[in-house]
Amino acid sequence: GAGAVVAGKPTQLVLTCGHEADLSDEEVTLGVQVEKKGILLSEYSPLVKKSPEREAASRRLVVALAQAVLIIASSGGDELTEATFDMAIQQGKPIFVFNSVPDANFPSEVIPLVREEEVDLVVRSLV
Repeated sequence: GAGAVVAGKPTQLVLTCGHEADLSDEEVTLGVQVEKKGILLSEYSPLVKKSPEREAASRRLVVALAQAVLIIASSGGDELTEATFDMAIQQGKPIFVFNSVPDANFPSEVIPLVREEEVDLVVRSLV
């Protein structure tokens, strides 16, 4: 979302709440920018508020719409990251991980990124 907006490219932004829920100023600004060249998506009624459960459920839409999955992680292992890996693997999406912990345990399908420059290259190639 934000990377494509910065690059001036079309994007999709999946909301983890309704379109009219209480959003931060930063989220509203990003949403306005996305609407100019993309689409805001939500599977929730307009006033439904954010919650961790909705974030996890919305992740499947994020993965489905993505060309690839890029995860910036310190160690992996949290439930949301694990679920994202599973969804990306099921959907056959490339998975890139930039990780600061060398001994982290990630699925074999993961393409590790070691330097920040590699992250920049992946982002530029996808937007």
